[in-house]
Amino acid sequence: MDILLFILGVLFFIFIFIKNWENVSEKEKPLLVSSIVGIFVAAIVAPNDGGAESGSRYLAPGLLGLFVLISKFFRL
Repeated sequence: MDILLFILGVLFFIFIFIKNWENVSEKEKPLLVSSIVGIFVAAIVAPNDGGAESGSRYLAPGLLGLFVLISKFFRL
């Protein structure tokens, strides 16, 4: 069940991302792409040394793009 929800969430994100990609300014596109790739790379290579405090330092560089992504793509 958890994997199904994960896949559903990823598909929803991809759908929203593709749908709104043309509305994003050219200055923001590299920031968004690099942030998403950075979060995926950090999640793959970060050591599992326990605790959110330890792993958060690997995800911090992608947060700026994540905030832009949320503010732009999930507007009503």
